[in-house]
Amino acid sequence: MASFRCILRHAFREGYRSGQRACTLWTHSRTGALSLYERVGMSVRRSSTIHRKPLS
Repeated sequence: MASFRCILRHAFREGYRSGQRACTLWTHSRTGALSLYERVGMSVRRSSTIHRKPLS
């Protein structure tokens, strides 16, 4: 997990150097990515729930 944090931090630094001032990522709740993003300083800005029903 530490290597993913390093990759994200590097991407943030490079984005900032090129003039970007924000980064937005999307994830599904079951991937475990949310805690990784929070550990590198990101926060949830919007959340949604999708309901599904199979039709038979």
